[in-house]
Amino acid sequence: MLVPEDPADGPVALIEASDFGGTCLLRGCIPSKIFAHTADVAAEIRRAAGFGLGAELTGVDWKAIQDRVFSRIDGISADGRRGRAEAGHVTLFEGWARFRGPHELVIDDRTPISADRIVVATGSRPTVPPVIAKSGVDFYTSDTIMDIGHLPASIVIVGGGYVAAEFAHIFSGLGVAIRMIDVAPRLLGPFDTGISDRFTALAQRRWDVRLSAQITGVRRDGDGEIAVDLEDGTAVTGDLLLVAAGRQPNTDDLGLETAGVARRDDGRIRVDEYGRTTAAGIWSLGDASSPFQLKHVANAEARSEERRVGKECRSR
Repeated sequence: MLVPEDPADGPVALIEASDFGGTCLLRGCIPSKIFAHTADVAAEIRRAAGFGLGAELTGVDWKAIQDRVFSRIDGISADGRRGRAEAGHVTLFEGWARFRGPHELVIDDRTPISADRIVVATGSRPTVPPVIAKSGVDFYTSDTIMDIGHLPASIVIVGGGYVAAEFAHIFSGLGVAIRMIDVAPRLLGPFDTGISDRFTALAQRRWDVRLSAQITGVRRDGDGEIAVDLEDGTAVTGDLLLVAAGRQPNTDDLGLETAGVARRDDGRIRVDEYGRTTAAGIWSLGDASSPFQLKHVANAEARSEERRVGKECRSR
């Protein structure tokens, strides 16, 4: 959260409960694209013979791949935190903030803070279907899958959107067998039908893809593998389970009702075109309020809100 005492030219309180950088830098598009490029290189090596080249992929050093990715990410995150902590006009608070009044917050239930203007930018987290969450079986999400200790022989991926597709490409490129389960009739369902149909056809050539599939249970089978039971009576098994079934906004533990901030049915904070919530002096941006969970959208929203907040301050 950003709590500006005077957004025009005064000090700002920045409250952050996690590492700096958000989903895009830490768990999303930046690290995943580096992993994806690595998978592309591995695929090109396998195709080398078709170009008359004698190259051969003799092994995959997963730990070295991880070190290459996160040595870059961790440094950027640390620089971001240091830049905010050392900025003369920013006071950094590390912890989780909740509203306890219209313009009053408490950080980790012990540090009170208040301001006339507050911006809520708390991001989102992976959605996990209850049948999986309550199964007692270990699983990974896009937030944690890049931290696994070693490459498994096979992965079961629940989901068929772009996050599921990207990780299927990454791990299959590195030699992992992929089994995908999606409740929709085709992969990348929200995309244009032509793109979705073509991608689904290509994916079915590379991976074991189950579409229009309803999960009824998750368990460990007799061989110790994870088994995902489907409504049709079949089971999809693998060494590891990745849940990539969408994301939900981090708005359910903020005490928003105390501040008079309304949410939509899907949990997103209700805002107008300038990011203004239903409570005066409180704005929201990014995944907490936008249906488009993209860093560039959040950046555009921030610019719009900066202009609106500054205009309101100057008019006082």
